[in-house]
Amino acid sequence: MGVEVIELNSVKGKNLKIFDHMVAQLSFGSIRTAEYDGAPCFVKYFSSKDFARSNCGMQLYENLKAHLLADSPDESFLWPIDLSNVEKNSFCYVINRDFSLYRSLADMMEGTDNYKSCETIVNAALCLTKAFTMLKKKSHYFLYMTEDDLFIHPQSGRIIIANVEFLKKEEEPGGLWELLNVSRLFPPVCVRKERLPNERSNCYLLSVLLFEILYLSHPLEGRCAAKYPFMGEKENMEVYGSRPCFIYDHEDASNRPVRGVHINMYIRRNMYPLYIQEHFSRVFSKEALSKNLAYTSVDKWYELFRELRDLLDFCPDCGREYFRQSGQRVCRNCKKELNDSFQKTTSLRWTDG
Repeated sequence: MGVEVIELNSVKGKNLKIFDHMVAQLSFGSIRTAEYDGAPCFVKYFSSKDFARSNCGMQLYENLKAHLLADSPDESFLWPIDLSNVEKNSFCYVINRDFSLYRSLADMMEGTDNYKSCETIVNAALCLTKAFTMLKKKSHYFLYMTEDDLFIHPQSGRIIIANVEFLKKEEEPGGLWELLNVSRLFPPVCVRKERLPNERSNCYLLSVLLFEILYLSHPLEGRCAAKYPFMGEKENMEVYGSRPCFIYDHEDASNRPVRGVHINMYIRRNMYPLYIQEHFSRVFSKEALSKNLAYTSVDKWYELFRELRDLLDFCPDCGREYFRQSGQRVCRNCKKELNDSFQKTTSLRWTDG
């Protein structure tokens, strides 16, 4: 049986051949192997099903056309090199990245041991924050994203952001965003469709993604989400829009992680220094979530993760990597005494209570 080949012409007059070998499935579209003007390449391909499911296929296509005339904000973005014409409600754009060594954040959240090292985690957080810093400088923000659209290199921490067709400079009521179901990565006020995405929603999006990179769990998914066997539109609205509650809210313990369900959260919850925990608690506090307060700036996140990088250390006996924390006297791995104890102001750790 022969390999299915889809042939399209590009807006730059080049020939494109898209093969049926799928490298990665994204929230909308997929990464496939292809040939561009006779040379092997990768493309992001929107099938007619993707086109119809998005409810805004032509708007996404026109947005990509505009991106062709501009430079990528940062090397982490999967920016189009060329774009095909639309034929039978399908199209693709040419990319210059190889996905073979990357894993989607969605896939990583399904596992428990994904990163090569603690340094990898910090590098991924810094790379993502740097990318969002460049978006802020160019006044761009996302209209849609899921964990299927962020890819991480498990060894180096390099990232790929693979949904630039949803990246805009401005959006008017009745535009592309009105056609989309709002992602769980966006602030409650956007989930409720009370406010359009903007710079502040980008800050919230960054905060959720950083939490997920560190803990491989969603900050609002505890008991309230676990009680539903299926998360439909009504359930999503409750958990992420109308009744959001941080899983380690200091005053409300109703949405704590569930043992045996939120495994990653239990494994990783006290892995990082207290100031990281405290900052996430402020970002996702009831007050911040309910009043749509200004979320942590990208610059502040960058500062916090640079500080976290400085706390990386190794046990002199077993070589295990860890973050220095206040009061830590022995290695959690080999139980041998650590020479230099680290002192920093502390408060309560995240607990089940």
